[in-house]
Amino acid sequence: MDDQIKRKKESRMIKTSAVGRLTKSSELRVTSTGKAVANFALACKRERLDKDGNAQTTFIQCVIWGKPAEVLAKYTQKGSLIAVNGELQSRSYDDQQGQTHYVTELVVAGFEFLESKETVQNREQKQQMPEMANAEPFYGMDDMEPPAYH
Repeated sequence: MDDQIKRKKESRMIKTSAVGRLTKSSELRVTSTGKAVANFALACKRERLDKDGNAQTTFIQCVIWGKPAEVLAKYTQKGSLIAVNGELQSRSYDDQQGQTHYVTELVVAGFEFLESKETVQNREQKQQMPEMANAEPFYGMDDMEPPAYH
């Protein structure tokens, strides 16, 4: 009997998996009961192209709880490539002005890093480098006279 109830509950869940890049670093916080929670969004490229031949992107709002939330926040950042799986949930809340907002999000049950630590570090270094695209390659060389050789 318990197995039948469990199967009925499971059959009502909308489970999904997705692969994508974080649109920004996750936002880790702790609830009033002391539980860690992180929110983030994934940008997932779709296989279908639009009429101009460009890849379409779907943005998925995600929430993750507990120790996995702490790990995700610590080891990912904007642009990190991850795979997630979980259950879709819809909920609503009222903001301070009394406006009701409706949210559909993926409650992440598990995730996997899809990039090596080296790839992440290389991306971080590129993001930290100053913009050199418009800089002259030999700054100030026009004003200098060539050295005199004797």
